[in-house]
Amino acid sequence: MLEFVFSYAGHIDDFLIIKKELLSILNSDMRRLFSTRHPLTKKQQTNDFERELAKRWEQMSGRTILFKR
Repeated sequence: MLEFVFSYAGHIDDFLIIKKELLSILNSDMRRLFSTRHPLTKKQQTNDFERELAKRWEQMSGRTILFKR
């Protein structure tokens, strides 16, 4: 699926946009691999799966992924 998103959005370096694109095409079981919001602070934090996806995207695109804080 990452390759599919890369085929039309390879120029993007904002992980939030990449993540939204992936979530829009994945089934509900696959969506569970992504992080969720912290129950108290409500802040989204990347997990190991997302960091690995970001590394793969960086390798594919040659661009550094930006994580918004």
